Amino acid sequence: MSDKYLIVGATGSIGSNLAEQLYSLGKKIHLVGRDEEQTKSLSEKFNCDYTILNVLDDGFVEKLRSDIEEVKGIAYCVGSIDLKPFRMVTETDLNKCIITKQFHDLAGYYNRFDIFDFKINRFRTQPIKVEKK
Repeated sequence: MSDKYLIVGATGSIGSNLAEQLYSLGKKIHLVGRDEEQTKSLSEKFNCDYTILNVLDDGFVEKLRSDIEEVKGIAYCVGSIDLKPFRMVTETDLNKCIITKQFHDLAGYYNRFDIFDFKINRFRTQPIKVEKK
């Protein structure tokens, strides 16, 4: 099994920060982004391979598979976030986030809209802490 982590949406805030954390832990990474200049710059910074792709393009998964065959983990950091107090969130806001993300499944286009269920967990959770061993 590969020990490489795939970061899709690597040039965004979350993707680039995750890449930096994994790199600082000595992990191998492969970056995927739309902007060649930004993605190449990050790949040079983290001494890793990269692929220029847009997740909305036809053949996205096939192209990605041709560049990297096996990974230990995938971080899908594509998209944007609309931050506002929950009491101000409308159904339209939720649909903008949910509908666009339903159509991207790197594990083989397994989409089951008939069983798709969206629930909101209103309980506070503990933050994730990454530590070096």
